[in-house]
Amino acid sequence: MPPTVQPCAPPALTCSYNISSVRVPAGWKVSLFTDPGLQGRSLFLTADLARLDGEFDDKVSSIKVERKN
Repeated sequence: MPPTVQPCAPPALTCSYNISSVRVPAGWKVSLFTDPGLQGRSLFLTADLARLDGEFDDKVSSIKVERKN
């Protein structure tokens, strides 16, 4: 199964998802990026994170979700 990429939807040129926490089911990994198109600073998660701090709290612009190998 290919990874799921969730960019900001048109017509927005820039946007920010209001994400403050992440739930990651067993067997999955989530990559958060500060810029659209899976660019910018990144944070890779393989478990739940109750609170995103600093530069990722409410500042995620693209997300990649995929199964762990």
